[in-house]
Amino acid sequence: MVPRACEGCRIRKIRCDRSIPCSNCRTSEITCQSAHISSNSHPKPDRVTQLTEALLPDKFIISILKSFKVRTPIFLTSEYDLKSQLARCEYNVNSGLESYDVLAVPAFENVLALTMGIIKAQEEAKLLLCSTLICAAAGHCRMLGYHRETTYQNDRTGRAESMRRLFWTVYVFDKNISLLSGQSSCLRDSDIDASYPSPLVKPDLRPWDESFILGIKLAQLQGQIYDNLYSVSALRSALDDRKQSVGGLVPAMRQLRIELENIDGKHAANPQIFELSRKHWDVMYYSTLTSLLRASSIPGPGAEINSQCFEAARLSLQSHIQCFSGYHSTGFLTDADYSNWVLHFSSFTPFIVIFLHAIAGTCAEDVQLLDDLSDICTACERSGSIAVFRYRDV
Repeated sequence: MVPRACEGCRIRKIRCDRSIPCSNCRTSEITCQSAHISSNSHPKPDRVTQLTEALLPDKFIISILKSFKVRTPIFLTSEYDLKSQLARCEYNVNSGLESYDVLAVPAFENVLALTMGIIKAQEEAKLLLCSTLICAAAGHCRMLGYHRETTYQNDRTGRAESMRRLFWTVYVFDKNISLLSGQSSCLRDSDIDASYPSPLVKPDLRPWDESFILGIKLAQLQGQIYDNLYSVSALRSALDDRKQSVGGLVPAMRQLRIELENIDGKHAANPQIFELSRKHWDVMYYSTLTSLLRASSIPGPGAEINSQCFEAARLSLQSHIQCFSGYHSTGFLTDADYSNWVLHFSSFTPFIVIFLHAIAGTCAEDVQLLDDLSDICTACERSGSIAVFRYRDV
């Protein structure tokens, strides 16, 4: 035991059992840091700058070190064991993200650090931690005014476009997690008038920007689906009202699909990755569409799932199979990457819809589809991914 409460419990003002790590930090999946006694009660004015300078390089170092796991450079032999350095870098990143300055001080650097933390949490299939970091980043964005167009018009730092892109990145994460976890989003559309990022002119980068903007539009629809169909107040509304809301959102989803098909990715930078991103896009699109169409029969006794919903669910599962195959074909993405980035962060609704349809109609095609998905889940489980357990028993 340690003589003082840890830093995390001290900041949250909760009782610490003073073990290493303490039970509260283990439950929250955060790094348990010992509290430091400082002779100076006033924070140093350049603390945020020092923190970001120490934090950001570590993230890039981790990215480089992780790439070594896929293809080890020839100069790395047993004499150069980087496991301890990798563990140290990861500890520094986690400690920086969980510090009071990053979580509580609104600054561009801190939003950027939190966004990288969100990506890291998603990669590790830590949904609770991901939600926590999203809330912190969204709060910073609101305090900094990133949701208002006037902020960018009055910017004198020269990084308005970077701020805009960072805000919309947080927005996309926020809306996706909201629909996925069944909780209200932190960023409300009624408060936002910021414009989308301007697509770059370069032909190899423009398809990526156009896809990013479509991702924002999909996130906006995900937010409307939750607010109008799955929020507490929406679930209390009459079935006819819910059907009317569904009818209003379906055309917008169809239009989004048309816009996606119109993106010309022939000259996109990193064409293999761009093509894989389209497969991931299909998973997100059809799983969202399934959630939308499924909502028209919730609640209501005797309400049936319509054929459009079954078709969207089937396309969603087929997209999963194609996406998993695409991850394999790249040669540098693993089964665990697919599980954590695609399987864990897309809606479970298509699996339930097809499972119910297979039972009710004894459809051999649907049974085979679920069997194929079961094989994928088994492969992901063997890779050590913890995200697969909610799908395995389907």
